[in-house]
Amino acid sequence: MRSSDPGGTAGVPPRLPSHVVPRPRLVRRIHRLLHHHPVLVMAASAGSGKTTAAVQAAQELTGPVAWVSLAGMPGDGEAEAGGSGVDGPKLARLLAAAVAPHVPTAATALTGALARGLWLAAIEAAELMADLGRRDEAWAALLAGRERIASTGSRVYEILSLLLEAKLALRLDHDLPRAARALAEAERRGCARYAVTAELAGVRRGLQLLLAGRDHDAVLELDTAVSAMRTSGRHLELPTAAAYLSEALWRTGDEDGADAAADLALEVATAQGPRHLLLQALEDVPSVAVRRADAEPTHSSRWHELVSALSAARPVTGCAVPLLTLEDFGPVRLVADGREVHARLAKSVELLAYLLSRPAASARRQAVLEALFPGRSGTTGRSYLRQAVYRLREALPDGLSLLQDGDVYRLTPVSAVASASGTLQRLLAEAARQDGEHRWETLQRALAVAERGPYFDSLSTHWLDTRRAELEAVLQQARVDAATVALHLGRVREARRLAHAVLDDDPYREQAWRLALCAAEAAGSDDELLDLYRGYLRVMKELGVPPSADLRRLVDRLRR
Repeated sequence: MRSSDPGGTAGVPPRLPSHVVPRPRLVRRIHRLLHHHPVLVMAASAGSGKTTAAVQAAQELTGPVAWVSLAGMPGDGEAEAGGSGVDGPKLARLLAAAVAPHVPTAATALTGALARGLWLAAIEAAELMADLGRRDEAWAALLAGRERIASTGSRVYEILSLLLEAKLALRLDHDLPRAARALAEAERRGCARYAVTAELAGVRRGLQLLLAGRDHDAVLELDTAVSAMRTSGRHLELPTAAAYLSEALWRTGDEDGADAAADLALEVATAQGPRHLLLQALEDVPSVAVRRADAEPTHSSRWHELVSALSAARPVTGCAVPLLTLEDFGPVRLVADGREVHARLAKSVELLAYLLSRPAASARRQAVLEALFPGRSGTTGRSYLRQAVYRLREALPDGLSLLQDGDVYRLTPVSAVASASGTLQRLLAEAARQDGEHRWETLQRALAVAERGPYFDSLSTHWLDTRRAELEAVLQQARVDAATVALHLGRVREARRLAHAVLDDDPYREQAWRLALCAAEAAGSDDELLDLYRGYLRVMKELGVPPSADLRRLVDRLRR
């Protein structure tokens, strides 16, 4: 609050004249509001008593009070002249200076909030865009963040930005020369003098060396970084460094060391909770997860879960409200601006579905002809395709186009169109990078997308049938994953329901039998446990396959 007569000294409320009339009701109201809200703003015309009310309320507070006035502060006149005034960082520093004599921890918190604001703008924004696969926005955020960093003169943030540039160059572009230049500049600016930047530089340099095939050098860099992180207790990037180290050790012939480093990566990531950082690292070195999964005695290990997560596509982002939505589960519908749109040819809708199933919503003409018009002669097939393209363009809303560039058809902008099946796959990719309740909720949302019915219900062509089978396999695995998460969370009823739903459609899925057996045991139903195992034995007998020794051991263990 700004007062024309702030009075007092820095951090101390001003003295009120003796003739000021007490206002107990207003003071009690201020206290009640402060009890329920961290920030209270009083707004009124000049001379109405805002400062007086604030001072009276402060005098009766039991906790420490610090008083800050912006009047006369540097930048105050600038604000009155229409300039920027006292900006957020400057205000935070003023608050920190005023609060420090009374509550040192609060001053630290204010300084930390200021640092986090810079961290968010200069580092986290680019990291987030990179995680979402939005390359151009990640680089734009990096450059915008450097402008903020330049205004602070922080050497540490300059180094962190260079290390982030190296990370983006390696992970998004596989641009080894650019990464090397960024790392060299970070080194020149003294990254080795700060423990945290030295550790991060070791991780980035280790990945650069791995990608360059310099495996022995990578081992030295990454082993140093992992050791430093374990000693310092800075574990955020430790799963990443350990995963890279595992790959480097394997390439140099140290298999035991590779297994130990991989297990360290999983152990630390599990302790941290969210596993997305480990998954990001394993995207760079997927063979680490595959090797450890192969060595596990069962198919229900965390390493198998990670391999399954790696097989999911990176989440695809789009605009919040697409211009056109294809409801492709159940009865097929096209929806634009809340209204159903009717294409005059069914093949036009199938063409839209095919393009949306392809990377970047684009496909070559020959691929489209083979998928949508199999067996048609060249001239006839191209004629049918032209008609489908024409009718689809008729149905597209303004702002969304179907372009032809040579023999490539593509929808643009791809963010302006969405499909239910695409939403399903995006949600499953998100769930693969989550844990616990967050993963459960995302899986539930994904499964709900397909509740309208089968993909392109009642329509059958070779391509649609193939796509339908692919999506049904994806849905079955999503139900298995959801049952697994439900069991871990103690949601026994949901785990049983999902496991039985999978077995109803696919009785040959051993993982579903395992989940159903574990859920029956968790529910305390020995009879159900034995009935399920007998059902499993019957299915195996039909196949002429001996029952799994792993499942037999599981049943023996559960019955003890």
